[in-house]
Amino acid sequence: MHLRHLLLQLILAFVLAHAAEAQQQLPAAKWRQLHYAPQDGWFVKQQGKMRFNRSLYSTNTAFRIEAGDVPEFGLYLPGMGGNIRLAIQQGRSIKWVNDADSIETRYRPEHMQYVLRDKLLGTGSLQLDVLAMQADEGLLMQLTCNNIAADVQLHVVYGGVSGKKFSRDGDIGADPESVWYLQPGYCSGNNIRFGTGGTFTITDHYEEHVVSGSFPTSTSFATVDLTQTQQAAQLLTAPVAINHPVLKASFSLNADAPQWLQWTPGAQQTPNGQLAAQYQEALQQIDQISERIKLSTPDEWINQLGPVLANAGNAIWDNPTYMHGAVAWRMRLPGWRGANVADPLGWHDRARTHFEAYAKSQIVNPSAGPVVMDTALNLARHQEKIGNAVFSSGYICRNPNGDIRPHHYDMNLVFVDQLLTHFEWTGDTAFVQSMWSLLERHLAWEKRNFDTDDDGLYDAYCCIWASDALQYSGGGVAHSSAYNYRAFSAAARLAALIGKDGIAYAAEANKIMNAIQQNLWLADKGWLAEYKDALGHRLVHPAAALWTVYHAIDSKVPDPFQAWQMMQYVSHEIPAIPFKIKGVPDSFLLRSTTNWHPYVWSINNVALGELMHTSLAYWQAGDNEQAFKLWKSSLMESLYCGAGPGAFHQLLSFDAARGELYRDFADPVGVAARTVVEGLFGIKPNVLEQRLLIEPGFPKAWQHASLSVPDIQVSFKRNGIEELWDIHQQWPVKMQTALRIPAISTYLPTVLVNGVQVPVQFDAAHIGQPLLNIELPAATHYAIRIVWSNATLRPLPKTTYQAVRGETLSMPFPLLKILQLKDPQGVLQQVKNTQSGIQAKVVGQLGSRHLFVQVQHGAAIWWQPVLIQVNPAAAIVSKTNLNGAVQLQLNLPAAVKSVVVNGWQQSVALLWQASKRQLRIPVTALLPGTNHIELGLVNGTKQSLQFIDWQIGLSTNTKTTTIQLGAMLNAAVTDIFQQRYASPRLAVPTLQLPLQGFGQWCYPQATASISDTGLRKKMQFNGSVLMLPNGVSFSVPSTTQNIAFTSMWDNYPDVLQVPVSGKARHAWLLMAGSTNPMQSRIVNGAVLVKYTDGTLDSLPLINPENWWPIEQDYIEDGYQFARQTPRPPRVHLATGEVWMTAKPKYSSIKGMTNMAIDGGAATVVDIPLRADKTLQSIAWKSISNDVVIGTMAITLLQAD
Repeated sequence: MHLRHLLLQLILAFVLAHAAEAQQQLPAAKWRQLHYAPQDGWFVKQQGKMRFNRSLYSTNTAFRIEAGDVPEFGLYLPGMGGNIRLAIQQGRSIKWVNDADSIETRYRPEHMQYVLRDKLLGTGSLQLDVLAMQADEGLLMQLTCNNIAADVQLHVVYGGVSGKKFSRDGDIGADPESVWYLQPGYCSGNNIRFGTGGTFTITDHYEEHVVSGSFPTSTSFATVDLTQTQQAAQLLTAPVAINHPVLKASFSLNADAPQWLQWTPGAQQTPNGQLAAQYQEALQQIDQISERIKLSTPDEWINQLGPVLANAGNAIWDNPTYMHGAVAWRMRLPGWRGANVADPLGWHDRARTHFEAYAKSQIVNPSAGPVVMDTALNLARHQEKIGNAVFSSGYICRNPNGDIRPHHYDMNLVFVDQLLTHFEWTGDTAFVQSMWSLLERHLAWEKRNFDTDDDGLYDAYCCIWASDALQYSGGGVAHSSAYNYRAFSAAARLAALIGKDGIAYAAEANKIMNAIQQNLWLADKGWLAEYKDALGHRLVHPAAALWTVYHAIDSKVPDPFQAWQMMQYVSHEIPAIPFKIKGVPDSFLLRSTTNWHPYVWSINNVALGELMHTSLAYWQAGDNEQAFKLWKSSLMESLYCGAGPGAFHQLLSFDAARGELYRDFADPVGVAARTVVEGLFGIKPNVLEQRLLIEPGFPKAWQHASLSVPDIQVSFKRNGIEELWDIHQQWPVKMQTALRIPAISTYLPTVLVNGVQVPVQFDAAHIGQPLLNIELPAATHYAIRIVWSNATLRPLPKTTYQAVRGETLSMPFPLLKILQLKDPQGVLQQVKNTQSGIQAKVVGQLGSRHLFVQVQHGAAIWWQPVLIQVNPAAAIVSKTNLNGAVQLQLNLPAAVKSVVVNGWQQSVALLWQASKRQLRIPVTALLPGTNHIELGLVNGTKQSLQFIDWQIGLSTNTKTTTIQLGAMLNAAVTDIFQQRYASPRLAVPTLQLPLQGFGQWCYPQATASISDTGLRKKMQFNGSVLMLPNGVSFSVPSTTQNIAFTSMWDNYPDVLQVPVSGKARHAWLLMAGSTNPMQSRIVNGAVLVKYTDGTLDSLPLINPENWWPIEQDYIEDGYQFARQTPRPPRVHLATGEVWMTAKPKYSSIKGMTNMAIDGGAATVVDIPLRADKTLQSIAWKSISNDVVIGTMAITLLQAD
């Protein structure tokens, strides 16, 4: 027990002290090529090459047109509705229009325009306009000639009406482009019929899928074989036998008037003379949707957002509900964030229809049910059966209108959150009354299932978009607790509005808030932890994901100071992906959703919806500049650099694991609507309370901006010291309005509202910059004129500092009066206010620390954030391997007077280059792995440094000893995923690691095959000696049981120790075991060395630094998947090979990884020892839940 207690203390101290030590250094910027550019309301591309990369949406159904950079098209019915190709002919010369000499491609919603120039056309051009019909499903094409050569013919090849479904409906990143090609299998059995007046019909073999068309009446039709369409010239050859029929249509281009073509699902044919009117009607209908949100700013890249956002929002609507995606994942799900598009864009009727439809699918009975974890799915999730605990009263089913069936998501949380927002946007208390029973059942269901211990922290049962592979094993989770806090808080307020008793809801909200603050808020770091374990050591997992940050802020869990700190956590700890775009002067930056390893969908991605939501959180926290930078960077990548022009991609191209994926996915569409209205323009209505807040988040440089959505129009212009604001609101009630804007002067301005001067004030509680608050009386229109004084704000003082812990730091605040200091992270001690600023001793945790100083400049008062990067007193800046030596560039507070390397005293004169602050150490003094350096400085202090280098060779004159594990061996390494890890587990509905110790709730039967046959053979041949390329050797057991496993699972002891004696300088261990992303960035286990005098040395085993999963390698790209330490040696169990670098080729485990190692691999770790002490024991212990930690061999370097 003594060992266990000491080790736990060490590990917990490490977790708290080192969760975020390193200052984030931005990696080199990546480069992107601009795909489309803005021009007069169009997205424009010259000489594009991609096909089928832009969807055009017709009616609110699954029908769509696939267009692209070149004029070749596919129809989706749903199911393959055929491929359309065009060719131009002049004389006997012919070519596909895809191959025209020049193609200018223009896109705006539901409209592709191509301007073709080619020698076959002469000096003129042919313009193709392709529209998605809006009144009915279909494609309209207008051909307009401009000074083209005479006698140019157009050939249309169309066929392949098969109805074939694709894995993700033909979307990018999942289905290859080739699914849209004209393929033999699509054409087999097609029946082509020609009507009169240029009409035709094509059906599949079973006549289940029908497409009709209308071409110019002069068109000549023919049925040809697919083989005759491979090359354009073949269109002019004699007919051949038809096995795979396709339609060929030919007509002369009219140089004097437009011509129209149409394709529509179904048998009804439209006379060609009606197409011109249908074309104009479609244009008008598209414009009506596009104008739903009008945006004007100084930024041309942003101004085109409105139409594409409105049309994408329209595309994900399919009465009576919003869909999960416009293309891929076009299915009904009650949660996720697509429905967020409705209220900001004024589709309140659609929102209500959506909520009412799903209200009919809420389970009413039974009132509760038993907890039944699914044994067929290895206990990874709850059994999907109506009447069980999760699928009892309160659960909202996946399909609307009373389709009661279980599904594996908790979509209640997002659905109810959107419903609560809808109440605020509409103020409809009658609708609140009608939905009250749904809300009551929901809250009872959440409490009953996910806070079973009544501690106020809620488990997260796949309740957000990024929930695949998230499994918290009954723990207390930040994002789900935040959602519930908002819901219970809102229920308490709503109850008062409709005459209900909300006391119990208010009490639960308070309990949740207290539980979050007490258990998950990391005060000395300034952010919320991801979750707290329910079992084992009940560890707090500090590496929060983006969803933890933005959901907490969205739900108003943190106070303003906490919210600011949480966003600085994002800025300094979440992986950054800087990039530049060729031809665009700005720099851009994206972030991944987490810093977790190993990758499994959807644990760590570069997802547009997550970035949009994080941008909104920046705005909500008051950091407008960071909000706009992340927001614009995300839109630039998706709308302009991405495959689909103007498309809201699910994943962006920088995602190292999956790449670019899906267009117009519902989550980014819904959140993007919020970012424009709530974030950039800061419009936050609460019609229930008849209050409207407008707090724009414009970049400081903007001098004008305007927004128009159905509920409100806001415009802003600045000219010198004068600002003009014009606000029109169309809500059914007049609301008290607060306009909150950044101050540009140190004194209160003169403010006229509708010609009448009104009192104003600075918000002394605001963070980041001085803010003017203007309270406006209830009205529908405000014409506001603000005249600032000429006493402009001077540049803010320096607010970023580098400091060493223990250092006295001076922070000047020139020309500002210091009013208060708020130091929530405990960064400073011995604080003194001086005439010029603040002086204090830095004592905070290493890493990016934040505090706040309330300052006054003139009449303006605000809280100024201060960032102090707390650094260790000594640090290795860089390491260079030289011939026979390692050179370290050091950051030290004083010169060096003594050097001890790995316990050996070294000559300072030979090693230390004072002028360069460099230490040059001969490799003969170094060891493979971790090298420990003790520096004595001239100021009397001692500093310890370490660096890792596995390429250094072990000197031949060193003596090593292998430790026999003997009775400690308790398993074969191949047993690791052959077990049933059945206990301890909570008897609650949760998502958890499957029984086999591998996999995740989405792939609960996944496993990894571990084989040590090659290692065993090698040990038999080499006398059980495994030699690493660096000279370290291990004595690996060849017995049946060849590893000593520990675990928090009951299958193995949580700690094992082997007695040792004598003295040693270093220990190397060959270890193998498991880990998963839920245990990332936390100590999984530890190696503990105990000396006879009772002292201890410990080596924390941390995923992803030195603790690697047996079945795979980590992805390492230096951006999304970055680590701080060199890759450790890995021993391939199936062959006995030792890999000092990454394996050239990996295999896959479905649903888990593409970095799998066939047969698995062990990992080498090491720990420096104190050569002057006598060893007593070496132990290894599992700390985190879920993991297995095993030791196969130990080698000691003897002391001299």
